[in-house]
Amino acid sequence: MTETIIVVLIVLWSIWVTLRRFFSAFVAQQQQRLANIVARQGWTNLSKILTPAISGGGCDSGCSSCSSRCSTPTPAPSEQVVRWRH
Repeated sequence: MTETIIVVLIVLWSIWVTLRRFFSAFVAQQQQRLANIVARQGWTNLSKILTPAISGGGCDSGCSSCSSRCSTPTPAPSEQVVRWRH
């Protein structure tokens, strides 16, 4: 029984992370809808927690809030030397 609960929680968490990653606008919309419902019930603290954070946005931020590409490409990271400690 305990193993089943753990597996279900892991699957639900994986689904949540996948939805947040690939359908962020949809998830934020549903989260805001839930926050509004909770606020109407009078649970303001829970509503503040559920309200999605406003992302900084911008080109190459990974927010997927627009369908346009960034006009200025980001520079490639320079190579760094790895130094091992003994």
